[in-house]
Amino acid sequence: MAKASKRDSERVYERQLPGGGFVSIEVTPTRNLLGLRKYHGDVVVERRTELERRRGHVAPVVAEVDAPTISSVFHELLPVAQSNVAVATRCLVRAPVSTN
Repeated sequence: MAKASKRDSERVYERQLPGGGFVSIEVTPTRNLLGLRKYHGDVVVERRTELERRRGHVAPVVAEVDAPTISSVFHELLPVAQSNVAVATRCLVRAPVSTN
């Protein structure tokens, strides 16, 4: 399955985080193996207050889902995006573990 580029994505939800940054739900149209349209959604956490990221760095994706409609993606991911605890927990779980 070929995934559409990020420039094809649509931000369907955004809220500010305490202390700066924001969390958003971004939806990208894709197609399954049979060519039928579906949608891929990501919960993205931008912890920076400035708009530019360092070269080569991308905002962490803390949750993702594939669904048949944009509405389905939104409703599946909204509970995570609305919860500071869920966002923080998923950031910790997906964070690289130091071996030092």
